[in-house]
Amino acid sequence: MNKETILSNDKCMVAFIFDSYGFNTNIYGAASIDMIFKGGELKENQFKIVVSFGDIIDYNIFSDINTLIVNNKLCSINNTQTKIYYYPYVILMEDIQIHIVTKLDKRMKKECNAYLGVTSIDIESHDQRKQFWKRLIRSFSIEKDVCTIFAEGIDDFMFRENIINAGYIIHYDGFSYDANFVNNSYLFSTRQSSFIQRTDQIKYVDGKNDSSRNINKMNMALVKEVEIAGVNIWKAIEDINKVHLTKNNTSVLVDYVFTSFYQAAQGIERLLKILIELVVYTDKNSENKRTDKLLYSHNHIALVSYLETKGVIKLDKSSRNLVNILYRFYSQVRYHRYID
Repeated sequence: MNKETILSNDKCMVAFIFDSYGFNTNIYGAASIDMIFKGGELKENQFKIVVSFGDIIDYNIFSDINTLIVNNKLCSINNTQTKIYYYPYVILMEDIQIHIVTKLDKRMKKECNAYLGVTSIDIESHDQRKQFWKRLIRSFSIEKDVCTIFAEGIDDFMFRENIINAGYIIHYDGFSYDANFVNNSYLFSTRQSSFIQRTDQIKYVDGKNDSSRNINKMNMALVKEVEIAGVNIWKAIEDINKVHLTKNNTSVLVDYVFTSFYQAAQGIERLLKILIELVVYTDKNSENKRTDKLLYSHNHIALVSYLETKGVIKLDKSSRNLVNILYRFYSQVRYHRYID
């Protein structure tokens, strides 16, 4: 499910993220619930909303929550807000309408210093970090002014009074929390949404992490890439400086010509890819599948074209000629001795 699919209809599945350190109370869960429910926006939603909540206790995202985020138009967490001081507290909502999300987000940005913003959820992602929502407690649903708690009785819900104070009528679905988790069965109907119907959908799936990295890891990786690119470009300059052309070209050492082109092509390619990584990190509308393909390619022209469409670079004629030459060398000439 790509980020366009997530927003393909009016329903969406989103996580409202708070910095628990930002509240003036240790009962930050209740404070988060109060903040979301106090405005009454949720009662305007046309569909039943399933709500989960909880802390995200993970050292890998302690200082930067960027790896949790799906960067699309609905995301309101910018890159200056991804550093947190304690564990993030998350309230997840399924089948909430997009215009309700926007109203909630706008209000909480004004009223709550602990509120970081909202992000969509990609339920098909196998990235271990983007499956953070599966750790949350699937707790209750709300429909208009009725709150149905996923529990057997009155003692099983810590935020009961907060929900009542927000003007909701309390019901219980009569089942214990563990009753659903049997043989990858369907969830009880009270606990289903249009996104999640089965218990296997909320179990962790093994998979590789995607191109999203926290800022510290990305910083270290890209600094090393700049270093490698610099070495390649400097060696290219040194080698081309050893080539002396005469009128009849008899003194040309083909080794130095080849190594100069080879190293320049690699160095420039790495610099272009560093810029693309920075675009992906800062641009909510970047297409990760497209950029991942570019990062594993050796197409200098495609790399430059992408960066130009993003307004990051604008090459003059001589620079463009250089890029074209390096691309032709790397794609056509590099292995030409193996062809008759």
